[in-house]
Amino acid sequence: MQPGRYLNKRHWITARPGADITLDLVQALVQDSYDLVVETLPARDRTTGRPLPT
Repeated sequence: MQPGRYLNKRHWITARPGADITLDLVQALVQDSYDLVVETLPARDRTTGRPLPT
């Protein structure tokens, strides 16, 4: 993985197909993204301890 090519290098990455891209890695990346978005919500709109919906 490397920083996003044209996007904000802090929040975007480039992940190319290969042996290093596992289901666990993809799930962890999606969960991290979800958590970052939830952190920006007003406290009244957050649900404490709620994982990403499946």
